[in-house]
Amino acid sequence: MSDWATAEDSEWEFGIQNKMMGQINTMRFGEKYVNDGGAIVLSTGILAQYPFKGSSIVTTVNAAVEAAVKSAAVEVERIRFNAVSPGWVAETMVAMGMDPEPGMPAADVHNTTLI
Repeated sequence: MSDWATAEDSEWEFGIQNKMMGQINTMRFGEKYVNDGGAIVLSTGILAQYPFKGSSIVTTVNAAVEAAVKSAAVEVERIRFNAVSPGWVAETMVAMGMDPEPGMPAADVHNTTLI
C-alpha cells in the first residue's frame, strides 16, 4: 500500500475502478435482478472506520462504497442495500508482512459475517 504522499494516480484509479466501482456497479446493475424485498449486501472493510498510515486509497474507496450503500438505501425502496465491514484477516496480514496479532483467523471471520 502506498501512503498519501507517494500514491500514484494509477494506484488511485485502480482502487476506484476495481473496489469502488465494482461494488457500486453490483448495486446499479444487480438491483433489477433482486426480488422485491430482497437485498444486496456488499463488503467494505474496517479501514473505512480505522485508517492507518499507508491505507489512504483503501480507506477512501471503502468509505465511498459505504456512502453509496447509504444513498442507494434511501433512493431504492423495493430492496435493501447493506454493507458489512469485516476486520483484518490474520492470514492476509501475514501475507502482507504485517503483525497478525490484531487480525482474526479467516475461519472466524467467515463465521461472524454470514448473513
